[in-house]
Amino acid sequence: MIPAAQAALAKPRGRVPRVLLAGAIVVIGVAGWLMVKRFVVLPLAGNGPLADFLGAVFPVLFTGFLAARVSYRWVHGLYWLMPPLGIYFLSRVAWRLSLLPHRDWPDRR
Repeated sequence: MIPAAQAALAKPRGRVPRVLLAGAIVVIGVAGWLMVKRFVVLPLAGNGPLADFLGAVFPVLFTGFLAARVSYRWVHGLYWLMPPLGIYFLSRVAWRLSLLPHRDWPDRR
């Protein structure tokens, strides 16, 4: 059997592994956002609106890349321009991502 067919026959992940995987994805996204902002953006742009905007580039790209894989549009990564909403949306994407290849949501049309 090909790996995709084997994955389709396998049982979906249980709640605990799914929560751990989704949590790890959220931690990677938020930690990456904070590290890029602290070690790259602040030394180059200082504090201010430009630093806030540039600090959102990593999480926007990260969330947009993952969102396209779970039937959201990549543009949804722009939720990071309002960080609490970006963290919430990243957690939704991570929850769906942790269930792949078993989908429990409708396909985007």
